[in-house]
Amino acid sequence: MAWRRLLAPPGRSAWVAAALLALLQGCLHQDRPIVHPREKLPLTMPEPIGTFVHGWQDAQAAKAEASDFVFFLDEWYMGGDRLGPSGSKHLLDIVKRLPEVPFPVLIQVDLNATLNEARRQTIVAMLTQHGVPDAEQRVVLGYPEAEGLFGEEAERIYPQMLRGSYGQRFTPGFRSGFGGYGGYGGFGGAGGTFGRPGGFIPGPFGF
Repeated sequence: MAWRRLLAPPGRSAWVAAALLALLQGCLHQDRPIVHPREKLPLTMPEPIGTFVHGWQDAQAAKAEASDFVFFLDEWYMGGDRLGPSGSKHLLDIVKRLPEVPFPVLIQVDLNATLNEARRQTIVAMLTQHGVPDAEQRVVLGYPEAEGLFGEEAERIYPQMLRGSYGQRFTPGFRSGFGGYGGYGGFGGAGGTFGRPGGFIPGPFGF
């Protein structure tokens, strides 16, 4: 009977003990630094507060700044290949800033391909006259990322722009319109503006 007990498989407790021993041996052989109780591992410090928010703001500001170097369809005189008054002023502003920015000079394309190339050559020639050496490479045709506004949006934004631009310079007691209701459909949009030099500025409805 003794030899039968020696050849018999080990019981459940023996298997559990063997498994625990193997687990402990695996834990001891892991490549983990042995740290003294009074020492601490170096910590990875997080970025300063606002780092990621400012990063997104900078990206949005860069995209907005790129639109300053776009010639839109309404800047051409009578829809031709010559710049109108606002387009000519825009060109002078671009000449001043172009050496300091990486943006291309983008011309919003029209349905007429011949007209698009004529407009590009016009801008290239004018930039070259103003001393831009790489005008041929900087002026491109394409679609701007900035989208236009519908009439309903423009009517709502216009009175808000007036309040934002002149709200801090009004005579005390009058900020804009008839209070802070603002926007299209509100009293601020229908009313005028008091206190600004020059008197009363009519609202978008003419009163």
